[in-house]
Amino acid sequence: MVSTNNNNLANPSAPYFIDGDTLYKRNEDASSTPISRRVEIIRRLLNDDTGKITLELSFDYAGSSHTIEISRGLLTRRKISELLVYGVDVSDQKAAAIVEWLGYQEEQLPIERVHSTVGFDFSQSPPVFKHDQAIGMDSQYAGPLQIHPKGTYEDWHRLVKEEVMGHPPLELALVLGLCAPVASCINHISGGEVLLFHLCGNSTQGKTTAVMLSISTFGTPIVGHSSLLKDWNGTRNAVLAQLRDIQGLPVAFDEASMQEGDYGNLIYQLASGKDKSRLDSEGTLRRSGQWSGSIISNGERSLSSSSSKNAGSQIRITELSNIHWTQSAENANRLKEGLLKHHGHAGPRFVEYLLAQGLDQLDMRWKSWSKRIEAEFSNADTFTQRLSDKIAILLMTAELANEAFDWGLDVQAMSRLLISATAQASGHRDIGKHAYQYLMECIHMQENHFYVNDVTPSIEPVWGKWVVKDQILKEIYIFPTVFQSLMEKGGFENPSTILQLWKTDGLIDHENDKFTRKKVISASSSSRVHVIRIVESADSDPV
Repeated sequence: MVSTNNNNLANPSAPYFIDGDTLYKRNEDASSTPISRRVEIIRRLLNDDTGKITLELSFDYAGSSHTIEISRGLLTRRKISELLVYGVDVSDQKAAAIVEWLGYQEEQLPIERVHSTVGFDFSQSPPVFKHDQAIGMDSQYAGPLQIHPKGTYEDWHRLVKEEVMGHPPLELALVLGLCAPVASCINHISGGEVLLFHLCGNSTQGKTTAVMLSISTFGTPIVGHSSLLKDWNGTRNAVLAQLRDIQGLPVAFDEASMQEGDYGNLIYQLASGKDKSRLDSEGTLRRSGQWSGSIISNGERSLSSSSSKNAGSQIRITELSNIHWTQSAENANRLKEGLLKHHGHAGPRFVEYLLAQGLDQLDMRWKSWSKRIEAEFSNADTFTQRLSDKIAILLMTAELANEAFDWGLDVQAMSRLLISATAQASGHRDIGKHAYQYLMECIHMQENHFYVNDVTPSIEPVWGKWVVKDQILKEIYIFPTVFQSLMEKGGFENPSTILQLWKTDGLIDHENDKFTRKKVISASSSSRVHVIRIVESADSDPV
């Protein structure tokens, strides 16, 4: 084998040199002594994220060349023998000479900066964005994610122009990927959440192709653990671990049907942008994983319908259901084939444009968009502002992309798609209404557990009392413990939140600063209960 990057053979002052596949030591009498098979450092790397120096080692073993990355801490006589397991020719009698040689060679090499995290680093001014090549500093990615650009931007752009432009659903899919760095910037400025999107519906609607398009802006659109396009397979902790230290790149999970059970808690954690803090084996608190940007999921079923009846989790995810993402099977096939050949170019170019705008300018544009969108909601509710803030990031992204690339994305068509999707989901978010309907159903199914005026219930235990006037049910008294149990069985995770909503809507009678009132249950007893008022309307239809 031939040495790869040193000139020590031609440098007579060097204490060692490599000739062919052998390392030699120079003697004082100008002769040389063979030491070992070829071993040399070809790169000296400084990891900007960890501050650690690592060395890329090239060596010969079994007739072929090999390369490994090692810790600089191995360059001691005591530890150098650990390289024997890789095939490095470094037995005990050779250790001192090889350590001396590698130490000498290391000093001759320049330090190259690398990074192992991806996305924004807002601790630096101006901010740095770490991709395959960092934007804002001279550093190259050294990690497992497949974000190295493939093919050319020109061919990717030609594919998008021919197969995406003019079809609003695919244009939106493109923006779902590009919005990740915008969302990360807004998160840094105003403390917003991670944007969550779920594409659901029949298997023939092109959801997977749409997700591949989103991810192709920053990396390879092939499902895999080291890709930005992953699957839901694995524990929920494993799913969250795959997001760690990704700040402003889109991440997608294919086929949500792989995860069973309630998605409510997982949605909270995904949107929060951080994992739970945990103790390591020595009892030390480990740094929690953090992430920001956008997360895209797809599957045949809705995640909202698979989540606890909790407005908090449902407002955190935008479901785009029953949309025909691709125009035809041929359109989908052409896109998939082209995206596998060309990807990873548009995202970094877009980030360069964002950084040129400046964070203050992005913040102003986002707030302006949010006000415009809020005015378009015909039926505003307590969640309208939060929804407007999220839609604003997407439409602002489309506007910025049109400026950066001259694409001609149909921003108004996207706006109609998004507002329509959120309007369809608004019924799921009216958690107070659903909880009221659910409680009325439970109470009527279990009426024998209640007093009816002074008539004793026929089944123990007693749950409370029905107050009937002129043969019309007016109020229901229910013990707090019974109410808590029924709400939890129904999947309503925060009964106190339900009571607060009912209090605001005048659905409960209560004492000041309480959710309860003391009421007579029977001739011999009174108790503190929730007093539920009965309303008769088409919306609630409780009785």
